[in-house]
Amino acid sequence: MTGKNWRGAGTLGTAWMAGVSYENDICRAVALRGRDGQIHTKVEKIGSVTDVLDSSYMQVLNMAVGLGMNGAFARGLLRDFFAVVIPLLLPIWGLPFWAEFPARLGAYVALLLFFRLISPARDRYHGAEHKVLNCDREGLDLTVENAKAQSPITGTCGTVAGAWKMLLALLAASALTMPRPWLSCTLAIGVYVALDYGVDWFWERFVRKKDSLLARTLVRCGMAVQRLYLTEPGDEELEVALAAYKLSIGQQVKIRIGKTTAIIHPGAARGRGRKK
Repeated sequence: MTGKNWRGAGTLGTAWMAGVSYENDICRAVALRGRDGQIHTKVEKIGSVTDVLDSSYMQVLNMAVGLGMNGAFARGLLRDFFAVVIPLLLPIWGLPFWAEFPARLGAYVALLLFFRLISPARDRYHGAEHKVLNCDREGLDLTVENAKAQSPITGTCGTVAGAWKMLLALLAASALTMPRPWLSCTLAIGVYVALDYGVDWFWERFVRKKDSLLARTLVRCGMAVQRLYLTEPGDEELEVALAAYKLSIGQQVKIRIGKTTAIIHPGAARGRGRKK
């Protein structure tokens, strides 16, 4: 079951402050641990393959608010914002490029490590999300013990491309520094937004699902950034991730093709549905 034929092939995972969500061709499934210590789950069927990402963030946000976790959710978004903005807008204009770029890069690394120390909860869920995917990719039973033995590092995470976005943005912000601080800030933010779209386009076209030397090199370099902030998850985080993942791959929909009823499972858009 390794390679492209594992049960959750194509599944997209997201870690939150108190849980994990997974999305595939069929549904989006969320599992959060509430203040009562119990695991709360929610699943929503998806009408079409093109509808996969339309409102997943809002669905999770609504569920988090219902469980009284909106404050933690907001703090997580604020943390991500500061991790990007502070290194780009550091008041170090006027330094030569060879000094300014290392200073910005050092600030970025320091922030990742700092946030890991003060708020490790979501990074543990992030590691749990990866471990469960890696467990299924290896064809193992979806248990806490099997998931615990997996690596929390994976090349399919969006942070791999995100690491390159940030590196290129820091390079550009350092090289294109303007005499006026406000102009430097505006330029740095504009460059990052442009790179956000540009790197996604390049990644989808030349890296994602490719087996070229370039793709492997870019992915491995990006994976190194995960080691800075991912925290080893415990059993509680793995239980939540497993609950969401099992819910996501257990969904199915029925469609009519002429006189035949087809039962479509997650991944069917890539030829892994079953008929009866």
